[in-house]
Amino acid sequence: MISLYFYNYYCYFYNCCCYYYYYYYYYYYYYYYYYYYYYYYYYYYYYYYYLEEVLYIPIEESTIDAFQSEWRKGKPVVIRGVRTNSDVSWTPSYFIKNYKKEIIEVINCKTKEVDESTVKKYFSGFIKHSRRPGYNKSTGGSDILKIKDWPPTENFSDHSPKLYKDFMDMLPVKEYCTADGYFNFSNRLPEEYIPSDLGPKMFIAYGSANGEKGVGTTNLHCDMADAVNVMCYADKTDENSAAVWDIYAYEDLAEIKNFVDKIAKEMGVKGILDPVHSQWIYLNDSLQQRLLEEHNITSWRIYQNPGDAVYIPAGCAHQVSNYHSAIKCAFDFISPENIDRCIDVTNQFRHSKRVDALQLNNILLFAWRSIYDENNSQNTSLYTDK
Repeated sequence: MISLYFYNYYCYFYNCCCYYYYYYYYYYYYYYYYYYYYYYYYYYYYYYYYLEEVLYIPIEESTIDAFQSEWRKGKPVVIRGVRTNSDVSWTPSYFIKNYKKEIIEVINCKTKEVDESTVKKYFSGFIKHSRRPGYNKSTGGSDILKIKDWPPTENFSDHSPKLYKDFMDMLPVKEYCTADGYFNFSNRLPEEYIPSDLGPKMFIAYGSANGEKGVGTTNLHCDMADAVNVMCYADKTDENSAAVWDIYAYEDLAEIKNFVDKIAKEMGVKGILDPVHSQWIYLNDSLQQRLLEEHNITSWRIYQNPGDAVYIPAGCAHQVSNYHSAIKCAFDFISPENIDRCIDVTNQFRHSKRVDALQLNNILLFAWRSIYDENNSQNTSLYTDK
């Protein structure tokens, strides 16, 4: 990614030196390459610095204008303090009390093995590490387990009406991330159509170590829709965050796929349909450093704590590692700013059964129709008033 300023400067440099370049090819080619590399490297660090500038908005300042000013740039947004008015205690004790005998599927974040457990048994590991499967007394280590997309089949509003109401009430920028939000195009589908399953869903995971040996709670992947993810609970921590997100710019997706594909070949991993969409890898510190050095790509790094709502644009590859055990709840939506990304990523899923999950073509058709009808209604009203 080269800035317009650098491109114009390069064109000027090339035009001035082309004659000498012709006669002193090797010397000037080397000089040109070095010159280009130096400035690209300089710009890259500027670009890296720019990517770190994620907008953090306190809940009391989370106006739609503040949100849209960043969202239209294709950048993630973080709104803090969203649980200020929460009426429910999203604690392990709450889940044990209300769902203790419910059977759940737990996933081993390292081995990807799936096993059955009960809510009581799983959440007991939140409260006391020694109750976790695979606990090693000498090292303090244990299996890193997670519950994904809970409840798996039932609507969240039917399964947990109290939690559902509390979650939807706490969400900021409701025009985008609620079921009936004006800028959430998913609600344009008529009632006779089967609605897209956009949530909310809970993501509940044990904490992992950070750094080189850290285990990703959620591997690198890319979603077809926009999403908001709220951390509702986390263990007390002496670190800066309970979870760390790495979110990559949509424009870097193709290069990231090339890099991950290369890593798969180096590791001898076979049977991967798509380097990113197969969700097979977590980029640890060393792999992220290689991505930086070999492709000049870095992430927006976001540190999430209880009460933080992270907004992830569609098409942005991202991964998450919980430094501490945490309970999160997420809701997907389709914003007008990222329709083109939704289409692109949906087309990338043609190899899987997920291609029709979003019903994007139908959503776009009825979204256009609703806008057309709305404009017609306004024009008719203006004409009648005259």
